[in-house]
Amino acid sequence: MRKSRSKRKTPKGPTVVSIAMSGPGRENVVYGESGNDKPITFTMRLTPLVLVGIAFGAAAMAAAAGNPTEDSPGQLPSLEREVQRPYLYAEVSGVRILSLADRRTTRDFADTVADNVAIFHQLLPERGRTSADNAFAVLLAPPGFDALTPARMVRMSGTRMPGRTMVLHGVGDVPIVLAEAMAKDARDPLRPVYENIDPEKELLRQGRHQLRPAEWWALHFCVDYSNHVLERHRRLPMWYRVGLRKAAIRSGSVHGVVVEGSSVLIPRGPGAAKPASVQLMPLAEFLAITDQAGRSRTLARMPAALRVAHEVQSNIFLYWGLTDGDADHRERFRQFVAAACDRPIDERLFESCFGYGFAEAEKRLAKFAERLLVRDGRLENGKLDFLLEQSAGGKKREVEVRAATREEVIGLIGEAILWRSVDEEALFAVVGPVALNRGRWGYWPSPWLKTSAPFGAETLVPAHKVIAEAAAASRDPRLIALLGSYELRMGNVAEGERWLREAVAAKVRRPRVYVDLAWLTLERALTAPAGTKGRLSREQIQPALELLREGARQMPEMVAAYLMQLYAWGISDAVTSPEELAALATAVRLYPDTESMAAIALLCERAGRHAEAVEFANAALASTPYHRVLRQQLVPVLGAADGQK
Repeated sequence: MRKSRSKRKTPKGPTVVSIAMSGPGRENVVYGESGNDKPITFTMRLTPLVLVGIAFGAAAMAAAAGNPTEDSPGQLPSLEREVQRPYLYAEVSGVRILSLADRRTTRDFADTVADNVAIFHQLLPERGRTSADNAFAVLLAPPGFDALTPARMVRMSGTRMPGRTMVLHGVGDVPIVLAEAMAKDARDPLRPVYENIDPEKELLRQGRHQLRPAEWWALHFCVDYSNHVLERHRRLPMWYRVGLRKAAIRSGSVHGVVVEGSSVLIPRGPGAAKPASVQLMPLAEFLAITDQAGRSRTLARMPAALRVAHEVQSNIFLYWGLTDGDADHRERFRQFVAAACDRPIDERLFESCFGYGFAEAEKRLAKFAERLLVRDGRLENGKLDFLLEQSAGGKKREVEVRAATREEVIGLIGEAILWRSVDEEALFAVVGPVALNRGRWGYWPSPWLKTSAPFGAETLVPAHKVIAEAAAASRDPRLIALLGSYELRMGNVAEGERWLREAVAAKVRRPRVYVDLAWLTLERALTAPAGTKGRLSREQIQPALELLREGARQMPEMVAAYLMQLYAWGISDAVTSPEELAALATAVRLYPDTESMAAIALLCERAGRHAEAVEFANAALASTPYHRVLRQQLVPVLGAADGQK
């Protein structure tokens, strides 16, 4: 439960709003305080790929920068002017920070992020970690960047809140955070309170009376960071993602959470000081629960009480694996998590990792859970605290904060400007809209050529000039890739493809580059199809498939890299091999939507795997039972009678 916050009068002025996240796709309560000192509250629902966080007052950041913005409200920042400003730069575990704050503020932010992200990465198996090029870009920017806030967010909140918004863009492969200022007072009562941030414990650990403003902001950022990474890494077992999302990650340690009134705790009787026992699901049942589409034991189909029980048991199971027993037990648990990313979990897999089966594990887990019980039917987080190893040698990592190079400023701010120029609805989707393309189901995964964007392609001309000069001078693959994306957005398809191919030849680690290049390859092939019935041949789709497989191998996984493969196979006359079909089916289960399930159903039917085809077709129709066009497309799978319903 949240602690009550003391009210404090503030000078009259514009509304300051902060948002407390409760997880992707859930309702989020926004707390604010207006000039007349009256609280305001409203709710909004967010998409999984767009996380909205806290917005602090802009005066402190503008003063620290010593260079107030000259942009008019609603106007995109001038990249040519931004490169002249004294930005600072730091990089922490792939989180690239570009800051106009003073050096101490920037270091406070970077140090706090370094501690927490390092701990979070230790909890992820190797394949779950993000690559340095594809994590986060953070812009600690002055006022004037409010034009980068999508209009859809304005419609959701009812106000643009100039200079007071942080947005995480989700259309690209690198999320971009706009944190326009730091709070002057770390004790500000409007700060968001997350269930897994305990500032009092953090202060006690550090022997200080209060956190500095940048440290507050960094803690909030790390919560959004971990939630976003877990959402992108669907191959991690569901119980691991649920348990870890409920964990509290703070500098140097990870803590459990308090779960009140859970149905898995069986009290001894009225007035009992503590529950008598913990009622846990059998491991075979618990580990089989998933959020993958087309599976029988999906969380969405479970009663609410059982979902709560699963959440609590996920937390207990995670801490049992990470804290109980000796180092050998913890290593075996990590091996089990890594294996579960690629294989179905059964008792044989469990026993190969731990050396004993479900029955023995259930006894050990029950004893571990009993030790966590305290009064009022709660799990006491204090008993779950444990310290993870710091990086090599046990020494705290020193984060280097230095002057940003011209290329770093151009790369990060240039990308933020680019994504704002894209059609605003595309900012809230992994890929573009799905449509009947040339009479076949297919994904149209590039938003570049849309014309309804709030900022037209002509607004990119000044930034394009700066990026082109920097790319030619530095030959940095990331800048070359960015230049190619600018060319596509401005309608110069041939030039855009040329630059993207050069970036791919330099092995740039940007999944979006591979997806866009594959799309261009398929579009060219569709002008002269060499297959039967106007379809593409296997040879024509092969270059695109190779690009998409490379993009899919880069972490975190970009869903479009899999969906484009469905599109490629769907517009060809080739029969998908069993290995490729299995990989695509797994991806669809991990990242399900109606059209992708319909597409994989048609591919399974073409390959002679009728049972799987029916499974996916029924799952697609279950999500939109009255979609007549979808039913007609699935006639080859379900038959003509069903297609005319």
